[in-house]
Amino acid sequence: MKQKLHKLLFKKIAKLGMVAMLSAISLSTWAVANLQDINKVKVTISFNGETLEKAFSRLSNVSKTPFNYNHNDLSKISTKQLIFKNEPLPQVLNSILKGTQFQYKEGESGIIIFRTPEKKDQTFTTTIDMVDPITIKGIVSDKDGPIPGASVMIKNSRNAVATGTDGSYTIKVEKGDVLVFSMIGFTSKEVVVDSQTTINITLESSTSTLEAVVVVGYGLQKKINLTGSIGTISSKDFDNRPVTNVTNAIQGKVAGVTITTTNGQPGRDGGTIRIRGIGSGLGSGGASASPAVIIDGVPGSMGDVNPNDIESISILKDAASSAIYGARASNGVILIITKKGKKDGTQMRYDMYAGPQQIIKKPDFLPSWQQALLYNEARKNENASLKWTENDIQLFKDGTDHTGAHPNTDWLDLLYSQTGWQQNHNVSVNGGDQKSNYMVSIGYFDQNGNVKNTRYQKYNALLNVNSQLTSKIGVTAKLGFLYAPFNEPISTYASSFGQIIRMANRMSNTVPNRWENGALGYVSDGSPIAWLESSSFNKWQNYTVT
Repeated sequence: MKQKLHKLLFKKIAKLGMVAMLSAISLSTWAVANLQDINKVKVTISFNGETLEKAFSRLSNVSKTPFNYNHNDLSKISTKQLIFKNEPLPQVLNSILKGTQFQYKEGESGIIIFRTPEKKDQTFTTTIDMVDPITIKGIVSDKDGPIPGASVMIKNSRNAVATGTDGSYTIKVEKGDVLVFSMIGFTSKEVVVDSQTTINITLESSTSTLEAVVVVGYGLQKKINLTGSIGTISSKDFDNRPVTNVTNAIQGKVAGVTITTTNGQPGRDGGTIRIRGIGSGLGSGGASASPAVIIDGVPGSMGDVNPNDIESISILKDAASSAIYGARASNGVILIITKKGKKDGTQMRYDMYAGPQQIIKKPDFLPSWQQALLYNEARKNENASLKWTENDIQLFKDGTDHTGAHPNTDWLDLLYSQTGWQQNHNVSVNGGDQKSNYMVSIGYFDQNGNVKNTRYQKYNALLNVNSQLTSKIGVTAKLGFLYAPFNEPISTYASSFGQIIRMANRMSNTVPNRWENGALGYVSDGSPIAWLESSSFNKWQNYTVT
């Protein structure tokens, strides 16, 4: 009986073992077949900036392939805009994961998305540990001897030392480092460290800053020798700017110099110059806050100079630099040097510009019907009779009164009635040799204002001749000429152009410019348009020879 039970139990176990073995073989066969199917899967899908988590969820449904991944990691990363049409699944996966920190691999349960492990650069660490520092010694000097306080720095690091009183230094570096030697007023030098232990360096002076020549009250000096506060402007700073005068040319070019322009009228737009605020000094009417102007060593006016003829402008801002001029320099000094001939043959140059000037923004006044309404209200508050009836106000509003009694006159439009065209022309010829040079310049400037009959012109001529007779004797001859006619209309009431501007801004829009019969409208002080059309002018002609 026991033997039968043993045989029966053995058969059951054998059957179970056979089933398990067949199951394992079946699973293995399924996995291999599944992997082969994944490589053959073709996918048509598109992505538009969605998260990787959502992208793999859609890709799993389309490809009928399971994916395993960390949802938190993939929910923080977005895909690019990608489009696939019947593409192999591995190619789709490579495109999706390109540029991310994730990779994929095929597992028994599907495709696994995992983060790329970080690699440590063992070679770099080992190399650093094996490098021994090198001690570099040396002396930094110039043509006159050692330079104390010079900087010796390892490039792209904070490791730096300064030279001692004898110009010596000591610094620890590594092979391949770049040492930078620098000092204010000198051109920096760089040296690559190899196997040397001593590096001596000779620095050269930076001539671009220390050798620059500026004009002072008593001639020319190099910047390295200056102790006063001086601002300089060269002709290059305003060569390409359409400036009408020298004052506008230097505006905004020098620190501590303030230029205020309160008038745009042709011939009167020079503005005021203040150097380091307002001081006191000598002037035609007593104290003056304007700086002294010296042109080629001779006192003059900035309006007498053609901007095209200027070589450089120096502005002496403190007492030390302007002391030679005494009390008249208490507000600073502006030194103007005109151009001279060049020693490289004859050169001819022509400069010109032309263009319009227009009023950008004008005050916006109330229309005449609102002015009449407010005037009535003011009269009512004074318990006085009203000036305008409701019918008058309606006629102002709809503009149907052709008699001119109910207008809406825009006085500023009538005043600024034209485009202000301006033009500038300048011809110069210069040349010379080793001993002599010359420069001849002729200029013409014409500026018309936006107000009728306002105009300013300038005719300039300049001759500069320099000759070195001997090694110690030189001759300089300069001749300048200016003819500047000026024209502006004036009122007969106050004999000034300013009165016309004043009245155009004060006249009510309820006053007609012209009546139906052609007569001009006016108030007790007159009419600005009548003065513009009259023959009353302020004309003067300025002749200057220097």
